[in-house]
Amino acid sequence: MDIARRLRLDFSPAFWAMVAIWGMSEFCFEYSGGDYPWSVDTAIALGIQFCLLWWVWSDSVRRRYALMPVWGTWMVLDVGTPSLVYLFASRGWWGLVTLLLYGGVFTLTSILIRLLV
Repeated sequence: MDIARRLRLDFSPAFWAMVAIWGMSEFCFEYSGGDYPWSVDTAIALGIQFCLLWWVWSDSVRRRYALMPVWGTWMVLDVGTPSLVYLFASRGWWGLVTLLLYGGVFTLTSILIRLLV
Protein backbone atom coordinates (compact mmCIF):
# COMPACT_ATOMS: atom_id res chain seq x y z
CA MET A 1 0.00 0.00 0.00
CA ASP A 2 1.47 3.38 -0.94
CA ILE A 3 1.87 6.23 1.53
CA ALA A 4 -0.85 8.45 0.01
CA ARG A 5 -3.46 5.70 0.43
CA ARG A 6 -2.30 5.02 4.00
CA LEU A 7 -2.62 8.70 4.89
CA ARG A 8 -6.05 8.91 3.28
CA LEU A 9 -7.18 5.92 5.35
CA ASP A 10 -5.63 7.31 8.54
CA PHE A 11 -7.23 10.76 8.31
CA SER A 12 -10.88 9.73 8.17
CA PRO A 13 -13.95 11.81 9.08
CA ALA A 14 -14.08 10.10 12.48
CA PHE A 15 -10.55 11.32 13.22
CA TRP A 16 -11.40 14.90 12.20
CA ALA A 17 -14.49 14.75 14.45
CA MET A 18 -12.17 13.84 17.35
CA VAL A 19 -9.94 16.78 16.47
CA ALA A 20 -12.97 19.10 16.41
CA ILE A 21 -14.10 17.92 19.86
CA TRP A 22 -10.53 18.27 21.16
CA GLY A 23 -10.39 21.82 19.79
CA MET A 24 -13.69 22.67 21.43
CA SER A 25 -12.37 21.25 24.71
CA GLU A 26 -9.23 23.37 24.48
CA PHE A 27 -11.29 26.46 23.66
CA CYS A 28 -13.63 25.89 26.62
CA PHE A 29 -10.63 25.31 28.90
CA GLU A 30 -8.91 28.55 27.81
CA TYR A 31 -12.10 30.62 27.73
CA SER A 32 -13.19 29.55 31.21
CA GLY A 33 -9.74 29.88 32.74
CA GLY A 34 -9.45 26.14 33.35
CA ASP A 35 -12.73 25.78 35.22
CA TYR A 36 -15.46 24.69 32.83
CA PRO A 37 -18.69 23.10 34.05
CA TRP A 38 -19.09 19.38 34.58
CA SER A 39 -21.61 19.27 31.72
CA VAL A 40 -18.94 20.38 29.24
CA ASP A 41 -16.48 17.86 30.67
CA THR A 42 -19.05 15.07 30.34
CA ALA A 43 -19.98 16.08 26.79
CA ILE A 44 -16.33 16.09 25.78
CA ALA A 45 -15.66 12.67 27.33
CA LEU A 46 -18.72 11.12 25.68
CA GLY A 47 -17.92 12.80 22.36
CA ILE A 48 -14.35 11.51 22.32
CA GLN A 49 -15.53 8.02 23.30
CA PHE A 50 -18.14 8.03 20.52
CA CYS A 51 -15.59 9.27 17.96
CA LEU A 52 -13.06 6.61 18.96
CA LEU A 53 -15.74 3.93 18.63
CA TRP A 54 -16.73 5.36 15.23
CA TRP A 55 -13.07 5.51 14.19
CA VAL A 56 -12.37 1.86 15.04
CA TRP A 57 -15.50 0.56 13.34
CA SER A 58 -15.19 2.70 10.22
CA ASP A 59 -11.45 2.05 9.96
CA SER A 60 -11.96 -1.70 10.21
CA VAL A 61 -14.51 -1.53 7.38
CA ARG A 62 -12.28 0.64 5.20
CA ARG A 63 -9.24 -1.59 5.78
CA ARG A 64 -11.26 -4.82 5.64
CA TYR A 65 -9.89 -5.82 9.04
CA ALA A 66 -12.23 -8.30 10.72
CA LEU A 67 -13.15 -7.36 14.29
CA MET A 68 -14.07 -9.99 16.82
CA PRO A 69 -17.56 -9.57 18.32
CA VAL A 70 -16.03 -8.78 21.71
CA TRP A 71 -14.51 -5.52 20.35
CA GLY A 72 -17.84 -3.74 20.80
CA THR A 73 -17.96 -4.67 24.47
CA TRP A 74 -14.34 -3.65 25.01
CA MET A 75 -14.90 -0.33 23.30
CA VAL A 76 -17.96 0.49 25.38
CA LEU A 77 -16.29 -0.40 28.68
CA ASP A 78 -12.82 1.05 28.06
CA VAL A 79 -12.26 2.99 24.88
CA GLY A 80 -8.56 3.85 25.21
CA THR A 81 -6.77 0.52 25.49
CA PRO A 82 -8.74 -1.35 22.78
CA SER A 83 -8.19 1.59 20.42
CA LEU A 84 -4.42 1.32 20.84
CA VAL A 85 -4.55 -2.46 20.48
CA TYR A 86 -6.60 -2.10 17.30
CA LEU A 87 -4.24 0.56 15.95
CA PHE A 88 -1.20 -1.72 16.17
CA ALA A 89 -3.07 -4.92 15.29
CA SER A 90 -4.48 -3.48 12.07
CA ARG A 91 -1.39 -1.54 10.94
CA GLY A 92 1.68 -3.26 12.36
CA TRP A 93 4.67 -0.89 12.52
CA TRP A 94 2.71 1.78 10.63
CA GLY A 95 0.64 2.15 13.83
CA LEU A 96 3.54 4.01 15.43
CA VAL A 97 3.68 6.42 12.49
CA THR A 98 -0.08 6.90 12.70
CA LEU A 99 0.13 7.51 16.44
CA LEU A 100 2.83 10.14 15.93
CA LEU A 101 0.81 11.83 13.17
CA TYR A 102 -2.29 11.90 15.37
CA GLY A 103 -0.30 13.28 18.29
CA GLY A 104 1.09 16.00 16.04
CA VAL A 105 -2.35 17.01 14.82
CA PHE A 106 -3.74 17.17 18.37
CA THR A 107 -0.73 19.18 19.57
CA LEU A 108 -1.01 21.58 16.65
CA THR A 109 -4.72 22.01 17.36
CA SER A 110 -3.99 22.85 21.01
CA ILE A 111 -1.32 25.36 20.04
CA LEU A 112 -3.57 27.06 17.49
CA ILE A 113 -6.47 27.32 19.92
CA ARG A 114 -4.25 28.84 22.61
CA LEU A 115 -2.83 31.34 20.13
CA LEU A 116 -6.25 32.38 18.88
CA VAL A 117 -7.99 32.75 22.25
